[in-house]
This record gives sequence, C-alpha cells and structure tokens, in this order.
Amino acid sequence: MAAVTRAAQAVMLSVLGILMLRIGLTDEHLRYVQPWMRWGVLATGALLLLFSLAYLWADDEQEQHGHHDGHPVPLSAWLLLAPSLVVALVAPQALGEYVAERRANVTPAAPIAYFEPLPAADPLPMKVSDFVSRAQLDTEQALTGRTVTLTGFVTREGDAWHVTRIGINCCAADALAWKVEVAGADAPAERSWVRVTGQWRAVTPDPTASPPTPIVEAASVTSMEAPRNQYE
Repeated sequence: MAAVTRAAQAVMLSVLGILMLRIGLTDEHLRYVQPWMRWGVLATGALLLLFSLAYLWADDEQEQHGHHDGHPVPLSAWLLLAPSLVVALVAPQALGEYVAERRANVTPAAPIAYFEPLPAADPLPMKVSDFVSRAQLDTEQALTGRTVTLTGFVTREGDAWHVTRIGINCCAADALAWKVEVAGADAPAERSWVRVTGQWRAVTPDPTASPPTPIVEAASVTSMEAPRNQYE
C-alpha cells in the first residue's frame, strides 16, 4: 500500500509544482498576483517538485528495507487536483467588468489632505486610480484645465461608458476597480482597450452623497491592444 500512497502523493505534488512553474515562467502570473511576486510563485513550484521527489525517494527506501506502511490515497484527495487541472487546461482571464460593477471607485473614508504636484507633461499620462482620487479628494483641484491620457478597458452603465482599470495590492483576491465616465465620444466595443485623451469635467460635490463618478471630456479615443499587465 505504501508504494501506491507515496506515488500518488508524488503525482499530486508534481502536478501542482509544474503548474506553479508554468504560471511563474509566463505572463499568466500577472492575472493573479503583482509582478514582484513572480519569484515566490517560481520558488513554490520548485519546492513542490522537490517534495514530490522526496516522497519517491522515501518510497524507494521503504521498498529496499521491506517496509509497507501507510494507506491508499482516497478518492477525495485526488479531487484536490481538479482545480489545478482546470487552471492548466482553461486559464482564466484577468479580472474585468464583474469586479468593476461591484468594487468601483472605493475611496478612503477621510479626505486626503495632500497630493504631490502634477508633472508638467501635456497630455499627462495618468493611472485611472490616480485620476479618480484626484477628482474626488484633491481640494486644490489640480486637474482643472489639464489634459490627461487614461488607459483602460471599456465598461457600460446605461447610456454612459467608462474607461476602467482594475487595481490589486497583493493578489486578485483584494482587487478594486476604478472607472471614469467618458463624455463627448461614441462608446467603443465593451471590454475593448482604449486610450482616452481629454480634460476633467469639474462638478460641485454633494456633501450628503457619495462622490460621483469622475467625468473626462474626451478629445480623442484610440483603440489599443490589451497591455501585458492589465492591473494597475
């Protein structure tokens, strides 16, 4: 029984290890974690493969000494491989409109008192999350009169459309969404990637209501390929 048990454990660990190495060696890891965590994914995959070899080595040692202890791996344990096989065969896409609909434009409870001065570049490339924070919390209204460029994917809400971006601090589990309504331009295809250049439309906030979705008056909207890393 031990040989079956050890071999089964080695198979499960090796499958997980190979999957982790594949994710870490390709851009697939960018769908799950921040780029700097790639080395952790690779290290985990390598350790799992080492553990699988250790199980096989222990099994050989027991065979040589005539020991046969342990129990066969139950079917429920093999089911642990199912998620790994699904990821291996059907890689999920990066987070998109589902998260955008549920976690959009979450801002701190207390207003941010200070922002760094904006660079002098014109048009100014900005993260969608930075634009939202400035529009909602910057009391100096430094965006006024500035031409900015925002990059993101297209989402729809009624007749309005937005340039949207997903942000993660650590991994996809803590994802938040940031979106800016685009005015003055026809909506491209939903989920397509665009580069929007325009100016912020200032509005008078209602202190009794949640901050409104910021609006950019578009001067141009350009289609583009999805970036290598789709998260901010």
